[in-house]
Amino acid sequence: MNLAAALDAMALELEPLYEALDSKGERWAAGPVHLLQCRLRVLAELARRRGATLGAAYQ
Repeated sequence: MNLAAALDAMALELEPLYEALDSKGERWAAGPVHLLQCRLRVLAELARRRGATLGAAYQ
């Protein structure tokens, strides 16, 4: 598993927690969980782009 896939998996694993908190009206806790998911997805995308750039440089 590469870094981007691991970051995506972590964001996905947080989804049930976010859904549970949001459905119970615990928005004070759901907000930071959602923010963390977004940041993990951004980092995953950056890792993918960096991997593609580095991979192209070595070819």
